[in-house]
Amino acid sequence: MPLTGTDVARLAGTLDAQLDLPGLQLLAADLGITLAGVTGGGTIKMQALELISHLNGSMPPRDRELLEKLRNHPNAEMKRVAADLLAPTFLSPTGDPHDAVLLGKLAFVARPELRRVIREFTSPTPNSTRVLVVRGEHPGGKSYSFEFLRHLAFSAVGAQAIRVRALGIDSPRELLRRALLQLGLSTATLVDPTDAPQPARAVEALMPSFSGELLKLNARFWLAIDDLNDEKVTRELRESALAMAKSVEELKSQYLWVALLGYNDPITDNELRHIAIEDAEFPSEVVAAEFLEIVAQLRFRANDRCRSRG
Repeated sequence: MPLTGTDVARLAGTLDAQLDLPGLQLLAADLGITLAGVTGGGTIKMQALELISHLNGSMPPRDRELLEKLRNHPNAEMKRVAADLLAPTFLSPTGDPHDAVLLGKLAFVARPELRRVIREFTSPTPNSTRVLVVRGEHPGGKSYSFEFLRHLAFSAVGAQAIRVRALGIDSPRELLRRALLQLGLSTATLVDPTDAPQPARAVEALMPSFSGELLKLNARFWLAIDDLNDEKVTRELRESALAMAKSVEELKSQYLWVALLGYNDPITDNELRHIAIEDAEFPSEVVAAEFLEIVAQLRFRANDRCRSRG
């Protein structure tokens, strides 16, 4: 995000109205924060404000973690407010979220091929692909693609978009572990095999545990694995990401779709021959000019409607 001052006040008021102090402390503990150490006492609302401000001011901001927890909370009012605050606003010349040119305050320009192929995610059939690969060298808009995926996940299908960054991960097991945690699934059976010293065999041995956990999903997720084009990300990790994508494609679940951002290696596996692929390109000056013209026209129409109503 981070949240605006108005958003923080609204969220703190909701926590004050819906939680007692032990409930707020438990919520903070789930986020790895000891509330007394953050707030130093005060009313529930004061402590809620301190908690949100602490998360909001982290680098990077962690307020989204709080909102995701509240969106899955049993309390209906907290779920509603969290969903409102998580909902990305967008501006589209057609009203179709696939044509959005503004995602909140973020410009999203060009990318006609991504807008086309992603419709297999937003209008799925039992046989349509569950895998998107966004290729290209840096800078080319691959990570920027996640903002569009998150927007469409919410606006078009009501899914939750999550991202795992491969950069800094040191093993296939850790990549799979983080993905399962983000999906709210168990990692208990994800054990490195002792008889598979070769990286390829280690990945293969881990996949049954990963695939088995995916069968337990009961809510829609779009999982993006990012940074796969970074030179510090090993071939072993890229192969792990592709193996995860293959597992999702074979399963054809109604609950999980996966995007590999920056995966540039050749894909020769026959099971992945029908996946969606887009080659990301950095916007040209012409495209930027077209974007500005579209936004100006949309703003003019909105202002004109306001004047006519007045």
